[in-house]
Amino acid sequence: MTVPTFRPYRKQILARQVFEPTQVDTEVGRQLADAGDYICFDDGVIWVVERRAFEAAYEVMAPEASSAIAQYSVVRVEEVPAC
Repeated sequence: MTVPTFRPYRKQILARQVFEPTQVDTEVGRQLADAGDYICFDDGVIWVVERRAFEAAYEVMAPEASSAIAQYSVVRVEEVPAC
């Protein structure tokens, strides 16, 4: 029997990069975003992603000229076999 695998799909989120340490209240508690990290928002959920991981996994979709918030899309998803 062939085991199906997950396939990568693009999903858009909103995110902004912070340039000084910033505390962020998330669903799992308060997180610290270091300078250069990204604060991400999607469907009412906020989370912090380290700069290197964010820039490896997301690409900008629609930068906003008037603010630091932009739309990003996932560009790299590992294929994971189904359980």
